[in-house]
Amino acid sequence: MITRENEVFEAYIDTNPFVHAIVIMNATARRGGLHNYDWLGLGYVDVGKSTIWMLTCMLGYMFLGFLFVWLARRRLRRNIF
Repeated sequence: MITRENEVFEAYIDTNPFVHAIVIMNATARRGGLHNYDWLGLGYVDVGKSTIWMLTCMLGYMFLGFLFVWLARRRLRRNIF
């Protein structure tokens, strides 16, 4: 049974960098070459759309990383003595 929660979970799993590596290795190991990438939530997607998806995920992770660095810098004390 396919539910909305299942689709959200699969989309969340597709943002994981380790899943990206597995999908790329599976696409490379096939005989046909890099024609289709098999994503959990997206299904079979071509090279261009897969690249855009991976770059979008990368930018999201970079944004979160910069946000956490900025928040950590704000909490540091300037004069500790």
